[in-house]
Amino acid sequence: MVKPDSVISALAGRYQLLNITLFREGVPLPVDPYGTSGLLIYTRTGYMTVLLTS
Repeated sequence: MVKPDSVISALAGRYQLLNITLFREGVPLPVDPYGTSGLLIYTRTGYMTVLLTS
């Protein structure tokens, strides 16, 4: 069995949003030409924060 502390340690860090894909009824839609950027942070203490901008 996996211990929760080991999962948190494995996920802890900073992740950057690379791209997005939007779908409506299974059909991909064009994405805003200015793009979207984002940041996801997991801490070793179990907190998470997300920042999305466009």
